[in-house]
Amino acid sequence: MENKEIARVLYETADLMEIAGEDSFRIRSYRNGAAAIESWPERVSDILRNPSRKVTEIPGIGKGLAAVLGEIESRGSCERRDLLLQRYPPTALEFLKIQGLGPKGIALIFEHYRISTMDELERLCR
Repeated sequence: MENKEIARVLYETADLMEIAGEDSFRIRSYRNGAAAIESWPERVSDILRNPSRKVTEIPGIGKGLAAVLGEIESRGSCERRDLLLQRYPPTALEFLKIQGLGPKGIALIFEHYRISTMDELERLCR
């Protein structure tokens, strides 16, 4: 798995965590970890597969995030992301791209109005 793909999963997880109103420190650690992985010069997958190396050698990656990276490498996702995608549909990530619509607004849309598609959101806004 390429660094960019691993970082994308971390960024998406952080976005979903923010929509769910989770701890801002943890959200920031996922985003910082994603940024560190994106800019790391070697493949993180190679480090994860090498028993003599530790992914925690990358600045910004602690033990907790290292475990998440191992999970992402082995199955392409992580438990936290999967659980959040059960609570919020994948379109939640698309809604974040709408200017002026932040995580709190998205949470309200899903929880109060039960909207899960762009078409439904468009109808609500009319």
